[in-house]
Amino acid sequence: MLTAARPAARLGAVALTAAALAATAAPAFAAASASPAPVTVPAGLYGKSDPTYDGVWRQGLSLIALHTQGVTPAASAISWLTGQQCADGGWPSYNADPAKGCTPATEDTNATSVAVQALVALGGHDAAVGKAVAWYKKVQNADGGWSDNPGTPSDGNSTGLVVAALTAAGTAPASVARNGKTGLDGLHSSGKEHLTMQLAGSAPGPDFSSTGWAVLSLANNGRAADAERAAQWLSSNGVAWAQGNGTPSPSALATLVLDASATGLDAHHFGGADLVAALEATGPAPAATAAASAAASAPAAAAKTSSSSFSPWWIIGVGLVAGAGIGIFISISKSKRR
Repeated sequence: MLTAARPAARLGAVALTAAALAATAAPAFAAASASPAPVTVPAGLYGKSDPTYDGVWRQGLSLIALHTQGVTPAASAISWLTGQQCADGGWPSYNADPAKGCTPATEDTNATSVAVQALVALGGHDAAVGKAVAWYKKVQNADGGWSDNPGTPSDGNSTGLVVAALTAAGTAPASVARNGKTGLDGLHSSGKEHLTMQLAGSAPGPDFSSTGWAVLSLANNGRAADAERAAQWLSSNGVAWAQGNGTPSPSALATLVLDASATGLDAHHFGGADLVAALEATGPAPAATAAASAAASAPAAAAKTSSSSFSPWWIIGVGLVAGAGIGIFISISKSKRR
């Protein structure tokens, strides 16, 4: 079994730094007396945990995953996502008060990617998608790639996600260039059965998040057998990870739903769990249940599949496998964001 060491999550470093600064800036007595502020999760948002670092990310993934299962989401879930878009076209990780506008430095190419893909899958949001494409062109780096937050060096994770978003939006990634270079430059394919992570001072352990993304990448790069083997491994080992310790992670559940869809497994019977029902339960009640909407849309879905290679999980996976530890570690930081 091939494994790969996992780099430290950017979010972890940022969170630890912020905590350290807060501790030094606050009066000594405040640390002893202060208690954590309660988390207020906006109506319409999937998940019950603090959305500061992953609100848009988990919302986009959840909407895409439910869409693959024939679920019509609540209008509030869609309006929450569209309401997070900034005036220039990008999305932040989360904006607690959209009425105040966005700070450009907080806009997030990764969050924007899943938002775009969700809106494309749901349909009827061409204007918002077009603004996002224009924003991607504006913040592209000189090397042709993208970073998580504009103004920092390109990374394979973010570049792969932008390539997926552009593809979803109907814009050929090869046509979006800076200095003659595109996001496709340097991306190449690789695959593993499942990935491990190793943090300082600890033994290697399974990296469920990266394995979940690898399944999508393998499935969409002609490695169906490898993808199915990894998905089966997740079915046997990854359900507890997605369900969390009493607080299910919509991002993790959505990833497994997409893995099931990509490999032909049943998301309603995945490792003994109904992932679709579990994901639905983390957010607003859907406008139509999976059973009802799937039955109603089956003929149209069959026609769409036979006439086009488009599907939501395909556009997430395209371009995201990049060997030498680049795209296969897709959005590592997001795996820690509940």
